[in-house]
Amino acid sequence: MSTTALASLAAQFLPSSASASFTLGIDNARHLLNRTGYGCTLNEARTFAQLGSDEAIELLLSAAEAQIELELPSWANERVLSLYEQNQLDSDSRRSRRQLFIMRKEELQIWQTRKILETDSPLREKMVMFWHRLFYAPIVDVPEPTQYCQYIRIIREHAFGDYREMLRALMQNPAFIQAHNGHRNMRLRSDERFTTTLLEHMTLGPGVADRRDLRGMQKTLTGLSLDKDDGSYVFNPEQHVDGDKTVFEQTAPFEPVDAPDLILQHPQNARWVVKCMWQEFASEEIEDDVLDELSNDFRRHHSNLQLLQSILLHPNFWKNEHRGALMKSPLDLIISTSRLFDQYLLSAEETFEVSKRLGLEIFHQNPSFTNFGWVNPSTLPLRLRLLRRMSRGTEQMDTALYDWAQDQNLLEQITLPIPPQRPVTATSVQGKIAAHLLDLGFQLK
Repeated sequence: MSTTALASLAAQFLPSSASASFTLGIDNARHLLNRTGYGCTLNEARTFAQLGSDEAIELLLSAAEAQIELELPSWANERVLSLYEQNQLDSDSRRSRRQLFIMRKEELQIWQTRKILETDSPLREKMVMFWHRLFYAPIVDVPEPTQYCQYIRIIREHAFGDYREMLRALMQNPAFIQAHNGHRNMRLRSDERFTTTLLEHMTLGPGVADRRDLRGMQKTLTGLSLDKDDGSYVFNPEQHVDGDKTVFEQTAPFEPVDAPDLILQHPQNARWVVKCMWQEFASEEIEDDVLDELSNDFRRHHSNLQLLQSILLHPNFWKNEHRGALMKSPLDLIISTSRLFDQYLLSAEETFEVSKRLGLEIFHQNPSFTNFGWVNPSTLPLRLRLLRRMSRGTEQMDTALYDWAQDQNLLEQITLPIPPQRPVTATSVQGKIAAHLLDLGFQLK
């Protein structure tokens, strides 16, 4: 994207009179933009600094939820070969097809990386990646790249929409089902992976569903199948366990179509979604009263947009102790550094590869929401080496950026969410930039 686009749009929201919300200032602007995107440019920070908090959040959300045409690779709508056609392929054709699929899967991963780099709304991509992380479907576990494109569409279409509709759509999506062996859970040969992953990692959290619930839900989800002609989702009653099942103290002859509502009716579902989104945008820990408040609201409306808005508007989001409380993911680190100096320091292909080496491979994310897992004795030296390289890439920055980088206080405000961990003794602009990028505080947001 043009990194001045968001700042230009923000300028339209500058209040002509005193706003009921507090004026952000540089520190709060940096905090908001870092949490809702991938860093910020100087222009964005300065423009948002003049906005009231309500106006700033309204601007970010309105830009993020705007419908845009989704331009997937040209092969995304290709027909899936029928099972009969696949069985007719000779060994060379099968090998070529596997190699093609490997290439196409990497093409999708780089496509998503480029979307993040070039977006007009970093918050849109941040929210998309949040849902990919929560409802993760490792691309390596999905045979057909075209089916994975359908999964991508669902996440993007519902990222700011109705949580209930997203859950229902995903539970009938071939890529999502195959990624977790849902199609292998049959009447005479059960497979608990889909049920366990769905309940414990995606919708309720660990330890909420007891053994009876898991067994009942597993039986409920038998019969998920794929059409032999086109690979689409179908329900196969011959592979479904008939009769009553008991799930969450309800007993009935449940079928897969009933599973989303059973999950949605469980009070822990809203609490889990709120907790995960709070950890993504606010802090590792959420106070009990805040969790109760936001969960009760989310249970009533199930709007992903309203939940995010409530988090950003909540007074606890702005607490000082939440500054620097989250670790930057590899993508955060790479892209925020580039945006800081208004330059593409790494291409989409390079960004994807470096992020993978640092522990985050797009569409194959670690589902954990413990942000500090990104840094360990093996990745920290790689992160610092990357920042040294990127700081050298700022030598060609334009005069305006060079001028502001000479301002020690402004440079610190833009780059660090907490005070510097060691005094900056460098006298050259390049040295000051490098010192701030290599400060451990720059790893945080």
